[in-house]
Amino acid sequence: MTQAQTSQAQANNTPQLAGGQLLNIKAKETMSREQLADLLEGLAQRIRTGEATVSDGVTAETLQLPHTLKVELEAKDVTRRSGRIKREFELEMEWYVDAHGQPEQGTKPTGILIS
Repeated sequence: MTQAQTSQAQANNTPQLAGGQLLNIKAKETMSREQLADLLEGLAQRIRTGEATVSDGVTAETLQLPHTLKVELEAKDVTRRSGRIKREFELEMEWYVDAHGQPEQGTKPTGILIS
């Protein structure tokens, strides 16, 4: 972040991490079910350890995970302009971090289930 961007963020009262950079890694890839299962099993192992490294192939960042995370699960059908129906299944995890990127304590677990 440039000095001007830092000054602008401070003037706008925008939260910043101590290093000045907010995390922003995004990737999309087509995988087989087996590849996806391997990815999710690896993610599950990393969640249990409390630390996961994410990468888009160019940038990598190690995330420290709190004991409790907010989890959002969504499954829906979306009709495209072509008339085709696209089915989506999303699993999202959220948590707050302090100015040093360390996780803050989360909320109590809810009753989400995948079977």
